[in-house]
Amino acid sequence: KTGMKAGLVLLALVLAVVEGSYFRQQPKVPSGWEKLDRAAPVQSLQLILAVKQRNVDVLQKTLLEVSNPKHANYGNYLTNTEITSLVRPSPESLKRVANWLASNNIDDIEFSRNSDFVTIRTDVRTAEKMLGTTFYNFRHIVTGKQETRSVSPYSIPEALEKDLDFITGHYFTPQMWHHSRKTSPLASSPLDANAPVLARLSPGSTRLGVFAGIKCLDGSLASSSCISAFTQLNVYLNGEKKFLSDSQCQTCDKWDGSYFTACNSTNSQYQVSNTDSVYCLVHVNNLPNYSPMKLKISSQFSQESAQFTYSGDVVLSEWVSPQSLQKYYGIPVGTIVNNKDSTQAVAEFLEQYYSQEDLTNWFSLMGLADMSAGNVISIGPNIQSQPGGEAQLDIEFIMGVAQNATTYFWSTAGRNKDEQEPFLDWMIALQNMNTPPLVNSISYDDQENTIDINYILRVETEFMKAGLRGVSLLFASGDDGCGGYLLRDDPNACQTSSPTWPSTSPWVTSVGGTQFLTDAYPWCSIHTCTTVGEAVSSTKTGSRITTGGGFSNIFSRPAYQQAAVDRYLKTAKNLPPTFFFNQTGRAYPDISAVAHNYLVLLEGELIGVDGTSASTPTVSAMITLFNDRLLSMGKSPLGFLNPWLYELMTSVPTAFTDITVGENSCSANPANCCPYGFPAAPGWDASTGIGSPNFELIYATL
Repeated sequence: KTGMKAGLVLLALVLAVVEGSYFRQQPKVPSGWEKLDRAAPVQSLQLILAVKQRNVDVLQKTLLEVSNPKHANYGNYLTNTEITSLVRPSPESLKRVANWLASNNIDDIEFSRNSDFVTIRTDVRTAEKMLGTTFYNFRHIVTGKQETRSVSPYSIPEALEKDLDFITGHYFTPQMWHHSRKTSPLASSPLDANAPVLARLSPGSTRLGVFAGIKCLDGSLASSSCISAFTQLNVYLNGEKKFLSDSQCQTCDKWDGSYFTACNSTNSQYQVSNTDSVYCLVHVNNLPNYSPMKLKISSQFSQESAQFTYSGDVVLSEWVSPQSLQKYYGIPVGTIVNNKDSTQAVAEFLEQYYSQEDLTNWFSLMGLADMSAGNVISIGPNIQSQPGGEAQLDIEFIMGVAQNATTYFWSTAGRNKDEQEPFLDWMIALQNMNTPPLVNSISYDDQENTIDINYILRVETEFMKAGLRGVSLLFASGDDGCGGYLLRDDPNACQTSSPTWPSTSPWVTSVGGTQFLTDAYPWCSIHTCTTVGEAVSSTKTGSRITTGGGFSNIFSRPAYQQAAVDRYLKTAKNLPPTFFFNQTGRAYPDISAVAHNYLVLLEGELIGVDGTSASTPTVSAMITLFNDRLLSMGKSPLGFLNPWLYELMTSVPTAFTDITVGENSCSANPANCCPYGFPAAPGWDASTGIGSPNFELIYATL
């Protein structure tokens, strides 16, 4: 467990780097947004002022004590009132901020419960005068949604610089990136290369679904007349031709049901119309699960010269269900939550909603008793007629693994609609609760280098406050390997690794992703393996995503993981060169679970979903089950997990399955790859952390 001295040094190093930089920083406009006209003077704005807190060093010291299994204060969490008394801004700071707002005739003011955030509502004219800047309207190129933001630095009176950490609602703040990929390509190639992509592969079935973006002889995107010249696809697996005469091929608009859904999903990803693409069902037999296979697909047209071919690797895998998770991770059948204080939550952003009807029917299809009635507490907007894959995945699997747990579905109105920063809104609301959910599963991130450092540091304090109350925060590590989401669209976006925050925060638990394979052990490259194990989830081995992982460029390595990460850097083979990553940074992920082929019910259709947003609610649900046991014994919940996890890795190594095969150089589909990735290795590694949990062994140690 990390010691007090190391933790204090960590914070001091970070603060030394960024001192005095914020108020004169040039803001950045994220890619995908276009600047429009000047905002109207009477246009309304909402701004959030983060007032500086006191005693942050004491807050950190206390958190390290209550989270250290070897410390006398382990589990002795503080109440919200006690934390507020410790860090509440000084009366002098609050008075100066209030006087400044009054001098600008702002009277629509709301203080957070702890008085550390101030939400104000005003108009553009007043905000421009108060901050010395200019606001413009912006439009997102893809969604068409608009925001009002500034692209010039703001200024505040010098006397207030010691009172405010930042103001949000003025600049663009971190973007939301969901960590799930639906039943879309398992293997892919750019459509401009005339390559078909695999859209669905159903293990145990004799039907292989293939989507093909077709081009005409002149190289232009296919029209319906050109499509009519298409005759068939020839499919080869491991060199064996699988095309049969009873295969079905037709344009996507002519399919219905789940086949249309799969085709339409892939078309949306590649921006191809349903009349300009073909979806084929090719009948095959005896497809082996978890075994890598060579796939070759070629098209045939009535004109012999119009052909194209795709070659690549695919891996079939069974659908992941609560039962398969129980079986693999050793969760005894019938394990449910009995203590109503063992609560959990999924945090949703960007208008991600869930359907209770889908949730109820999913329980039935999984063969589970529906324990959602009376156990779901919905906070914020939830339009059940518009369910999202991310939200449905989260609530189905966190409730399917931690059955009978009181579960909060926490939906925060999106920045795109309300011109607010939804993640910060959620953190403020969480801190304002008398009894917040003990375990929180969050699929949210942005690349570290795109976020203002003062924003990050202040939210870090909020993470610490949550941990000091006994609250666990688990974040998905990302779906784009070590290169970040920009790598999806730009193969040159990976000159160095691009770590993602909040996974790089020292005060949260980062969850990576694995996939089931027979080639899950090093010796499988020499001898044929038949035993199913876990490997790094990667688009190179048939997953739709690649697990995020790497090293922070902001935070120094915390003491609780120092020994484990040092061993990795000294002993792992094929590490990236030193210029590619910060060898002294906080390393992530911390732990992993399977992230490939989760069976999700969405709008009445069963779909396969990949993502670290699948592994994150799975691990979160296990933590809820651990908390249930602890609370039933009269003990404290686990709270901030990392010191306990790394201590357990040392004291009970078999508590985790060590992942030793794979690496994370590539993005999610359609995949581009960095020249380097972080390899899996014995012990902790920068693709899967300390490995996946062995539930029964961990349960026995509590």
